Amino acid sequence: MDHKKTKRGNGKEFGKPLAGDDARALAVADYQINGHQKAVAAKHGISDRSLRDYVQRERTDPKFKELVAEKKEAAGFAFLNLANRLIERYLEQVPQADLSNKGVILLGIVADKALAFLNQATVITESRSEVVNVAAMKSKAERLLEKYKDLSNGNEDEALRMLREDDPDLASALMQ
Repeated sequence: MDHKKTKRGNGKEFGKPLAGDDARALAVADYQINGHQKAVAAKHGISDRSLRDYVQRERTDPKFKELVAEKKEAAGFAFLNLANRLIERYLEQVPQADLSNKGVILLGIVADKALAFLNQATVITESRSEVVNVAAMKSKAERLLEKYKDLSNGNEDEALRMLREDDPDLASALMQ
């Protein structure tokens, strides 16, 4: 099989250039949601440089920016439509469903993508930041508890009492 090499940046590195502003706008919308330039560029069959150029154009060209917003909204509604079809399908299977059902996981991913493309906050996004905050608080509480243990000659009960007095929120993070 004969493969022609192409110069970087011409949009043909992966076999085909994006056809028109609609496809370019969809690539930018995808990048705004996913945020990983190389993966999005490869998915849309373009170079990183091309995607970067399209993102820059979205910032400076009001008509292109509007087209990106339209594509983003259309993708969001497409994901919502898919989510609705998945819900209808899985409602029939509720009696047999369990937590290992991959379709239910897919439904969650599709719903999350739909909300992201429609610029809506998602539970997953909020939960991730909450988990990070709880983990950081728990780590801080554990470090402080160790210091209190040193001060109380290794007495963990006394160290925990001291932590509860000094910072009840950190003490409660240890219990989570």
